[in-house]
Amino acid sequence: MDINCFYFGKYAYTFVPWQIEKDIRRIKAMGATSITLNVIEQDYKAAFENISLVISLARTLGLKVYALPDGWGNLTGNISGFPSVQAVKKRKDCLADNENNLIMTDKGWLLNPNNKQVFKFFKKKLKEILEKFDFDGLFWYHPDDRTELVKLSGLFKLLHGYVIEKYPDKAVFYHPKNNSFFDDINVEQTMTSYILPKTEQGLSNWTKPDKLNIMLSYFDYPPNIEQPEEFMTLMSACFMQLK
Repeated sequence: MDINCFYFGKYAYTFVPWQIEKDIRRIKAMGATSITLNVIEQDYKAAFENISLVISLARTLGLKVYALPDGWGNLTGNISGFPSVQAVKKRKDCLADNENNLIMTDKGWLLNPNNKQVFKFFKKKLKEILEKFDFDGLFWYHPDDRTELVKLSGLFKLLHGYVIEKYPDKAVFYHPKNNSFFDDINVEQTMTSYILPKTEQGLSNWTKPDKLNIMLSYFDYPPNIEQPEEFMTLMSACFMQLK
């Protein structure tokens, strides 16, 4: 079983390398076998060296590293909270209502998943992160309020097929709620990720999953919890159940 740590935003645009190394060693000691980094649209240029360093440090400790497309087109899970740069630049490719008014969300405009140019944009971004960075694969995650929209468009079914055909050496993971995006395509290379609860109460009621061929994901020091150290100790105890 792959025990995966969501290491989101810790590399940022300015960081202290020895602190990142300390984090990675702590994550390894927790029992993790891989980490997932959230990658926003502009990270390929704005945070290239930082992400590369995190991947390199993880490699030295034997950890695999996956990329989670973060807020791309405002259609994928927006972990960082940044609006989509592409949606701002390409308004003609954004989703509009019947009166041709751009639809506004809490993160700004969103690209139209039925637009062919949007599909090309996503392919371009996937090519950048999978060929320029040494990622082991992708983690698809989508916001609840966009689930039906992107499912009906078929965008991520097409993108998923593109990835597993063009990059057969890359693993692809998804959250169970997103499973329907990938109906009727080859998912032999795809694995489900079960995400551990982000609260102490939720972890206290956690039970060992029946399936062992899944990725078990957890948030590294999730925000808005009262006792973060106690939470992480409880998390480590959960991992002990898997040994």
